[in-house]
Amino acid sequence: MKKNGFTIVEVFIVIIILGILSAIIIPQLSSAPANYKAIPPDLRTEVSVSLNHARPEFGYKARIAFETPANNWGYDSVQFDTNIKGELQKIYCHPDMGDYIILTPDPNSEYPKSDKPVMKSVKWEVWMERFEKVRRQAETGLRPGAEEFLQKKEQGVD
Repeated sequence: MKKNGFTIVEVFIVIIILGILSAIIIPQLSSAPANYKAIPPDLRTEVSVSLNHARPEFGYKARIAFETPANNWGYDSVQFDTNIKGELQKIYCHPDMGDYIILTPDPNSEYPKSDKPVMKSVKWEVWMERFEKVRRQAETGLRPGAEEFLQKKEQGVD
């Protein structure tokens, strides 16, 4: 006998699964600081975080990417790629014009390796400090100085 459509039990199971998933996800979405909307937009971070799944057929491992636009490091944007453990693996620097530059740690030098010539070579430790700042911004949703702004606002100081 040919079966058309889904049984009521199958539909009921799907509804239960969706309910459980929404119960897990919705609290995470509302976990931003309560007074986040009180922060002027110029103090909010512009860091975007993305989780990229593994593609073994292309040799890609799962990774987390932190991208920050318009910075004072001499690039239009910089993307920090980490492994799932959060260890910095690669840095993609997007200059004003031309192709991006890929930086990776060089065990034989204190400077990163690059796939293209770099005008100003910055030590890997400096890139690590920059990455930690970007990671903190992504975690808090705030640019540097925003926490002080919130504290002053709570105290009534302008």
